[in-house]
Amino acid sequence: MADIAWTSAFSARSSALFFSEQWHFEVVNTLSAYALALRARAAEMLYACSEQATFEERKQEITRCLCTAAGVFEYIKDVELARWGEKPPGTLLEKTAEYYALMSTYVERDTVRIAGDRSCRVEG
Repeated sequence: MADIAWTSAFSARSSALFFSEQWHFEVVNTLSAYALALRARAAEMLYACSEQATFEERKQEITRCLCTAAGVFEYIKDVELARWGEKPPGTLLEKTAEYYALMSTYVERDTVRIAGDRSCRVEG
């Protein structure tokens, strides 16, 4: 099997390539992009809520997006990182469980704050 080469999304100052014979890095990055897109969509919907009535209408969809995003980060941490097997050597944030645990917690906190905040409005 041929090596797959990539750069880390978190090492913009470095052009170092990482190599692996496994495709799990691609799975992890695709799932991460999906989770981040869900969080961005929730933020867009929240920002568009200029009135309390609009917020109440969209609150369930916003929290669904955030809960799904948190679940995707947890899935990466608990399942995909273990499937990855032998990870490339060197500093690579994408291969650490701590990053995905942090992201999941961060998104969960957003969800709890939004779900419990009945006065959430975006001031224009």
